[in-house]
Amino acid sequence: MLLAVINVGVSLMVGALWLAVWLGWAGWATRRAAPPRGSEWRRARGFFTGGCVALAIHAFIAFDNFHNWSHEMAKVAMELRTAEYLPWQTGAAIYLTYLYLALWAVETLWSWAAFEAWQQRPRWLDWSIQAYLHLYGVVLILLLGGAAAHHLPPLLPGMLAVGVVAFLTWIWRRASRPASAPGAGGV
Repeated sequence: MLLAVINVGVSLMVGALWLAVWLGWAGWATRRAAPPRGSEWRRARGFFTGGCVALAIHAFIAFDNFHNWSHEMAKVAMELRTAEYLPWQTGAAIYLTYLYLALWAVETLWSWAAFEAWQQRPRWLDWSIQAYLHLYGVVLILLLGGAAAHHLPPLLPGMLAVGVVAFLTWIWRRASRPASAPGAGGV
């Protein structure tokens, strides 16, 4: 009876999205700090893969629990959610979300199928892909981050999620510094 009152699916869906975005950011931060052919690239690929899996879990939970495996229901849900934040109602967000999932899947498959080519792709292509993934990840967190907390101001849960993800990424990057780095206490 308690599960009828508390919808665990919403928390799992939003949590999987937050995890996906955080792993994507961790992968990007790892790659940015890595030498061109360093082992950190493989770690970054692991973060991207984990993020892709978390995003797929998010999509599965959303379609299974909330949209009844219907594109039209998902589109309407995104329209309603978008209308809470913008002065108009649009279903374009569902197509941008499909693109987000497809692009992340292609990025992950590319990193596993042709690792060297993935590492050496043109900088403009790398930045374009990463910019879309990270910026739209923030948009999704802002749109869906408050799905379990409608009693709060609309953008507050999403902004808190972005802040927590940024803080955890900063902590993780500080902890992963080599001991010989300046200011790390090495001699």
